Amino acid sequence: MDRPEVYPEICPPDMTPTWREILYQVERPARYVGGERNACRKEGAGLLRVALAYPDLYEIGMSNLGLSILYHLINAQPDLSCERVYAPAPDLEALLRRDRAPLRTLESARPLGQLDILGFSLQYEMTYPQVLNMLDLGGIPLRTAQRGSADPVVIAGGPCAANPEPMASFFDAVLVGDGEEAILEICRLVQAWKREERRTRDELLLALSRIPGLYIPSLYRYHFSLDGTIESIEPHPQGPTGVVSRRVKDLETSFFPTRPIVPTLETVHTDAASVKPASSIARGECDQQVCSSAKLKRSSLPPDGRSWGWSRSPPAITPTWWNC
Repeated sequence: MDRPEVYPEICPPDMTPTWREILYQVERPARYVGGERNACRKEGAGLLRVALAYPDLYEIGMSNLGLSILYHLINAQPDLSCERVYAPAPDLEALLRRDRAPLRTLESARPLGQLDILGFSLQYEMTYPQVLNMLDLGGIPLRTAQRGSADPVVIAGGPCAANPEPMASFFDAVLVGDGEEAILEICRLVQAWKREERRTRDELLLALSRIPGLYIPSLYRYHFSLDGTIESIEPHPQGPTGVVSRRVKDLETSFFPTRPIVPTLETVHTDAASVKPASSIARGECDQQVCSSAKLKRSSLPPDGRSWGWSRSPPAITPTWWNC
């Protein structure tokens, strides 16, 4: 008797036989096939291919609101395509290494090495080894110095981007602060660079450094003291001398998805829709010594927290609940 199809109604139409055969053997194939309600799958020539990577299991990453915002924001642009990829469970990783098969995205089963931009969300330091594991499984050189023009631009963001140096050798760019505005600027610049085939990857990184909030580690040379502390920082002659955290100042007008993806598996935030009613800490409820958001943002916030639009009114939130 033939085996039943692995989620035939939601699998990407161009799923390769090898990838399909691998999914027959894993414990939860729904982690890797996509096709959820409100997920976006785009096909066609000329699309800039972006993937948002969460270096943990599907059940954890699907509850991250930041990735949901960026996913729908990018896909709202007709010439941009955004997909997702999560860390493989041990059973899938073992099969990928056994068959020498690449890790793929959910929406189109595209190998990570065929993307234009791969963006990682760094939520906590314990996921750092999984970032390198996903790059290795995707067939992408680990260090930025080893990548060429055909490799994706590997970007990091999230809370841990506030201290990027432990992972600086592995990322082409690190976005410090809010990504709702910067992500489209990054996509447009990479899109323009790909059209101008004569430009080198170094020229791209130098151009990216001019986007506010974007840190390009390869443009800085660090000099250390004998005790291991940083003695001085030497920036690239044509690059910025420093990076200022990026902030979205008006949540009322900033993008927010009203049709979030409905997971096919039980996630850590089961039966709940995430919303963003406010950003950062406005009235001192959080100690700046232990809260990175307060450390990065509170020093420039007004006392009431609303005069710059750091809170979102109920009419801007309710459509999310109704469309789930």
